Amino acid sequence: MCNMYMGAYVLFVVLQPQKCDNGFLSKISGWLHPYEPQLVDVAVRSGAPFFTLDCPEIYIKKEGGYSLPWDKIISAVGRCASRMLIPERINIPAGIPVSRFVSGYFSHRLLLDSVATIIRKCRLKPSDTYVAVIDSNGLLSEDIEQFVVLSSCIKIITNRRSKYEELSLRLMKKYGAVIMIADDYAAVKSCNFLVSTYAKLVPDFFDGLVFCQNSNNNRFYSLKDIELPYEYEKLLPPEIDRLDFAGALYELCGVKKLVETKVRTFKRGEDEINLHSLCNIIN
Repeated sequence: MCNMYMGAYVLFVVLQPQKCDNGFLSKISGWLHPYEPQLVDVAVRSGAPFFTLDCPEIYIKKEGGYSLPWDKIISAVGRCASRMLIPERINIPAGIPVSRFVSGYFSHRLLLDSVATIIRKCRLKPSDTYVAVIDSNGLLSEDIEQFVVLSSCIKIITNRRSKYEELSLRLMKKYGAVIMIADDYAAVKSCNFLVSTYAKLVPDFFDGLVFCQNSNNNRFYSLKDIELPYEYEKLLPPEIDRLDFAGALYELCGVKKLVETKVRTFKRGEDEINLHSLCNIIN
């Protein structure tokens, strides 16, 4: 059972379903040698290991589809049941206490850094650049400083004012720069770039460029694909999203060097666009 912790890090499990032959000989083999899940640990450079779990997908004729032995999976993964990477094609049945890992800080930080990269590549004048960040929980308060030299105005909408007030004092001492901290969404109206940690918080009236992760809204740009360093790319399991995998390595295994990851493509609704093309649209 996976109840392991590695120092300050909480490990995760990658589920690797394998479709099985449902013929008579396979059934005989299954009866003689019933499936017992085995966790395999995978060493990770500069971080804690993660686990993979192979399991059979058995075709159920009366259901017209494949099924997984969820009871055995749950028993094997233990506490990691809430931190699993599972192929998108696999549906988790209602009532099964298993959930997919969803990146929090890592993906939001990467998206914020990407906006800074876009502003630099587009060579936008700071006097013409106004950046707003909607960050209810103060996740990104340590990552805003890069915008001081890129924009003439930084506006923050947050419920964690204390985090951003500390940042504001630090930036005032270091640069003589002022950031505006507000709880009224009307404050973002004059900005031309908006980064939000939650899609539902983006006001409908905003007509600038919106960057928000985990959204299919065709108004918003979000991360689609990234470039992983080779030592992590070679560990990427089949059918697992590269961004989800990198987020788990960063947040759960402590691979902090992944914060330097480069974005390969963005998505907007059903459309996919690379950084160069996005900069051409802005210019």
